[in-house]
Amino acid sequence: SDIQARLRQAAAGAREGVWIRAYGYDETRLAERRHPNCRDLDAAVPHLPVRLLHRSGHAVVLNTCAMLLAGIAIDTEEPPGGCIDRIHDSGEPSGLLLEMNDVVDRVVPPLPYADLAGAVEDVSRRFIASGVTAVVDATHTNGAREWETCAAHAGHLPDAPRGRLRRGSVKIKLSEVGGGLAPDEATLRRAVLAMHRAGRGVAIHAVEERAVGAAIDAIEAAAGDAGTPECGHRIEHAGLLPPGAAERLARLGVCVVTQPAFVHEQGDRYLEQVPREKHTRLYPWGDLLRADVCVAASSDAPVSSIGVPAALRAAMDRGVNLFLWTARAKGLRSPLKEALAGRRDEVAVVGYATIGWFGWSVRRAAESLLRTLGTDHLDVLLLGWLGVGAAWSRGTERELLALRESGKVRAIGCSIHYRKRAGRLAESSPLDLLMIRYNAAHPGAERDIFPHVRDGRPTLLAYTATSWRKLLKGPKGWDGPVMTAGDCYRYQLSSPHVDLALTGPKTRAELEENLAALDLDLAA
Repeated sequence: SDIQARLRQAAAGAREGVWIRAYGYDETRLAERRHPNCRDLDAAVPHLPVRLLHRSGHAVVLNTCAMLLAGIAIDTEEPPGGCIDRIHDSGEPSGLLLEMNDVVDRVVPPLPYADLAGAVEDVSRRFIASGVTAVVDATHTNGAREWETCAAHAGHLPDAPRGRLRRGSVKIKLSEVGGGLAPDEATLRRAVLAMHRAGRGVAIHAVEERAVGAAIDAIEAAAGDAGTPECGHRIEHAGLLPPGAAERLARLGVCVVTQPAFVHEQGDRYLEQVPREKHTRLYPWGDLLRADVCVAASSDAPVSSIGVPAALRAAMDRGVNLFLWTARAKGLRSPLKEALAGRRDEVAVVGYATIGWFGWSVRRAAESLLRTLGTDHLDVLLLGWLGVGAAWSRGTERELLALRESGKVRAIGCSIHYRKRAGRLAESSPLDLLMIRYNAAHPGAERDIFPHVRDGRPTLLAYTATSWRKLLKGPKGWDGPVMTAGDCYRYQLSSPHVDLALTGPKTRAELEENLAALDLDLAA
């Protein structure tokens, strides 16, 4: 087979005792439609230990030499949460181990960084070329040694900004094996509660319906014991949701990090293995988004391809229909352009551009965005940071009108701090929307902007309600009550001239605090 041929090639000329490491098989795509076993591997490499890892990372196949080194024999007991597949007639291990990577890793020596450096640089360039600009190593066995290695060599990555390496959430691997969960529910709850109390977020690997439910239960129990989660808990994958899970996730502020490419790449396997009545709860992006759950997309590479276009197309298949394009998203240019090909009418694209001090042509900026994204129109062109020094002329207005009349841009807006200029634009400009700074620390719009708004045009979008949270602290020496976020948003929304209030919470708790404004009497 192809696997055996590749193993023979890898073993050719290898030193005695060297482990042959292989990764990425998928039994559903093999002609035999089964997992390889030790006999298959022995036929290719009988004299060196071989470890063949499944594409999911949850199964590993060893040859006889490797099983001897790992201590896997007929009388070996299965560790908690692990499973040793056995030959039916004899009870001998077949070489297939489920959820037992930890056992194997104890006898497989780690590769020195010198052997990995070239591969790390190569894959980094592949990430950049594919539009991937952030990488999370969510291996649940990571520890101090891995952190020190990454910190020591982070500067070797091509085009990597300095000082951007940081610790993430605490990874907990939760899997359903042999009819039970590993770890069990009680152990999981203790671990989540301990991290919650320590102010650390957890990232729980949970794919199966029972595992996802147990993960939500554990986070919910921690929230009940120690208050509303503030530390950014996540569930990785959340492949099959239990009934009612989306609403619970939204209430708890749990972020779901899922993989849209899985359905695209493994849909046939899901159709075969997942009961039909559960298909609507399998990676249900649309349900999660409609329930106001924070959803993030990842590739889970190398389990699935690192190509961003496929992931974006899969995300669109699941109901994602708005993309904001800024200069910071340059790495996504080609992937987004590919994903939009033939499907432009399904999504809204907001383009962000600046005029700048020297009056760069708005028309050229918009047309550059159109060429960049390979589209014939922008749903919104948002001019950012139109400050005191940013150029604005009758020529700018003519270009905006021409863009809108031509259909290349369907709506025009700008973000502006300078109130007097905003007032002039509100009174005599083609803008459909003004995004203004308006809060108790920066009033003045009542004098400089609102009187110039006629018949609800332009639409006014207020932001910085809390003045970047400064208003929530109270003035120095003040012993009285301080404003809440709800008070700050009430201040904005109580104005009949403000159509929209922009909120930017970092956590679900902050969102709930901000939304308290909706429970206040705006006319009081």
